[in-house]
Amino acid sequence: MNEFVRAAFSKEVVSEAARLYNIKFSDLTLLRDNVNIIYRFREGDKEFILRLTHSSHQCFDTVNSEIYWINFLHENKIPVSNPLPSANNNLCEKVTSGDSYFSVVNFTAAPGVELGEKNWNSNTIGQMGRITGMIHKCSKTYSPPETIKKRTIWPEKSNQMAETYLPESDLKVREYWKQLLSVVKQLPSTSDSFGVVHNDIHRGNFMEDKGRLTLFDCEDACYTWFVNDIACPLFFAMNYNGVNDFNRRGWARYFMDSFMKGYQKHNRFNPEQLKLMPELLHLRGIFVYAYLFKAWDVTKLNHAQLNYFNRMKHIAENGFDWLKPEDYLLN
Repeated sequence: MNEFVRAAFSKEVVSEAARLYNIKFSDLTLLRDNVNIIYRFREGDKEFILRLTHSSHQCFDTVNSEIYWINFLHENKIPVSNPLPSANNNLCEKVTSGDSYFSVVNFTAAPGVELGEKNWNSNTIGQMGRITGMIHKCSKTYSPPETIKKRTIWPEKSNQMAETYLPESDLKVREYWKQLLSVVKQLPSTSDSFGVVHNDIHRGNFMEDKGRLTLFDCEDACYTWFVNDIACPLFFAMNYNGVNDFNRRGWARYFMDSFMKGYQKHNRFNPEQLKLMPELLHLRGIFVYAYLFKAWDVTKLNHAQLNYFNRMKHIAENGFDWLKPEDYLLN
């Protein structure tokens, strides 16, 4: 919780947020308070999430547009942690605190357990692909009213992150970022390959319950190419523990085969766009590398953080030159 949020946050804010959704304050259990402030509570045998987002992080209109999109996905039968209406029948509420405010949303909690190594297999990867394909298919018909703020267009937010947090001394990485963007931007922005996507699909944003996955954490949703949204889970899958120089190409092929098998049950796009996968993966690596300068004090990293930081630095500087077309193109 940063200093702006800490100054505005209070028991009274949480109490008012709970009241707006007819939730007992005493039922709330704090889960985390690093970016958003997240509480969990239970009603009967069901669990729910109360999320508070400070205006210094995202304005009300931005949060409201996220919630409108999530509700659209839910209404189209996509398994997401969906928003629930308040006592005033609003999906997003505002609680004022001094000169700032918190946007408040109540979600159904995604059921089950986090995806880990024990339940990380071709079935769960295929389900990730299936859900991603469902989202991309629905994106083709998504048309919010003018009262709903338009989601940002990638790479606006990513570009801001790179420009702000990449060290000036990283001239090579900064130049790569500009060059790669110029290549990717040549992709056609037509409705069959471009639209609002999750933009942060990876194992950590799914819960698994009896073999079924539910997606959550949609606040990075934006307009981008579908192939870019597919590059995200592949990027993170190649950086999990156990993936190394000896098995990374085989793992990339295994992941893409499983993921695209599920994806193509619901959506298809020009497979030629997959040829830009190395560039898209490199861009994602540079973005994550830049984000670490925002999230961490890179002069005071523990052993695990230092290892991850060095890995992202290596990717930012070298990309994925080891990746071959047969590792990610469709058979």
